[in-house]
Amino acid sequence: TIRRGLVLLPAGERSVRFIRELSWLAPIIVGNDGREVEVSLSPRKNEVDFAVRTASDGNSTLHCRGKLAWLGSVSEPASLNVDAIRERCSEVTIAGGDLYPFLCSSGLNLGKGFQVVQKVHAGRSESLAILQLPEHLRGEANRFSLHPGLLDGAVHTAIGMVKRRKPSIPWSVPYSVSEI
Repeated sequence: TIRRGLVLLPAGERSVRFIRELSWLAPIIVGNDGREVEVSLSPRKNEVDFAVRTASDGNSTLHCRGKLAWLGSVSEPASLNVDAIRERCSEVTIAGGDLYPFLCSSGLNLGKGFQVVQKVHAGRSESLAILQLPEHLRGEANRFSLHPGLLDGAVHTAIGMVKRRKPSIPWSVPYSVSEI
């Protein structure tokens, strides 16, 4: 059972705006009977450490860990110059309609509701994706700072770029991310 809750930070309630030092260590496999998941939160000076665990047969498994931060708790990230990024990413342009069949042929089968990438501009070491939530998910978008479907789309973009450049490498998801 996964429940949503509030995080009480040192200065009261605040919205989390950044996830830092995020590491995925093991997948959570949920069967037909569901699965109990523990999310622990440990407030620090300017952040909250979090960990996601499950327990089975007396053994605890750490699935994910990272740090949550809010506006004003850390320095703001620099603004991105999207036009400059698009210019650097002019080697290949891939339509979302081409990306998802390619991912499917690589073993990642996603339903229409998870296909949020509209277009990808790719360069040698970076890519820029245009993402759009499907109509049926747009009504809930304001509940999130970053909708999980859009985060998935960013991961789809990364997987697609690796597979396109090096098709012999088995696809995989990132192990860690420095900041979202």
